[in-house]
Amino acid sequence: MNNVLMPSELVKLEATAVEQDKIPDVGAANKSFNASTVAASKKHTLDVVVVENRGRYSGNVAKWKFVFKVEKA
Repeated sequence: MNNVLMPSELVKLEATAVEQDKIPDVGAANKSFNASTVAASKKHTLDVVVVENRGRYSGNVAKWKFVFKVEKA
């Protein structure tokens, strides 16, 4: 995805993980920073946790790591 941003604008990263189940559990994370702080290239990570809240596996946890590479052209 390519965007043209002014230095004062925010870069917003969002990640969502949804369990594929009869009653899906959802986890999400987000992060924002000013476009002016973007260096030549940097990786940003978002950790998303999804917790099973029903049934015999209730309490089990799935951890997802989303990696975004943000570059300045």
